[in-house]
Amino acid sequence: MTESAEDLAGTLDAVAQALLTLTAQLEARGIIDGPGLCAAWRARRAPADASGAHAAALLRTMGQLANGLDQARATRQSRGR
Repeated sequence: MTESAEDLAGTLDAVAQALLTLTAQLEARGIIDGPGLCAAWRARRAPADASGAHAAALLRTMGQLANGLDQARATRQSRGR
């Protein structure tokens, strides 16, 4: 089974959106520490054996996930939730 780059990008985006939805809901219910999770995502380091491109993509994506969760929190707070 082969996927085109566009299919793969769509699949990865869907997984990221699902993860952000889940984590935002868990944070809103007080089950997880959202700011702590964001800090952990931002502090993540690539495995020592990761290629430069792999490491860059990993770190960029972790930062994007943290930013997305921060945005969800800010939106909830601005709505008084």
